[in-house]
Amino acid sequence: MTAEINPLAFIELCGIACTIAPVMAFRRALGLPALEIGSAESGQPSNQKPENIVTAQLNWVPVVGPADQDAAVVQAFTAVPETNRMIWAMADAQYIPDKEMVDPNWTRGTLSRVQMELIATRVSQQRECFY
Repeated sequence: MTAEINPLAFIELCGIACTIAPVMAFRRALGLPALEIGSAESGQPSNQKPENIVTAQLNWVPVVGPADQDAAVVQAFTAVPETNRMIWAMADAQYIPDKEMVDPNWTRGTLSRVQMELIATRVSQQRECFY
């Protein structure tokens, strides 16, 4: 896919998939019917992009510089600002706000950060995910 489309379009495509997949999986887990995804709308992309997009070693896509000073997952969508905003809005609700990533003691009041990471590690292991 990356050889066929612009890297920024690839970032946007991944952002859409990463936003829709958890919602659909959650509905499936609750036994609810899948939501129908609407038809594509006509129009042109905004083509807004930051000035300081650079190549990164820790990502397969360009990021906002400086590269590789944050975790790859934190920088992955930065080259497409609206996609990055959308991804972190979902992460804030489903996982951890991006500004709290550096705090290993952060908690939302249910599971501690350590407990969340333990569950994430186990799920990743069971799904044979390298991350």
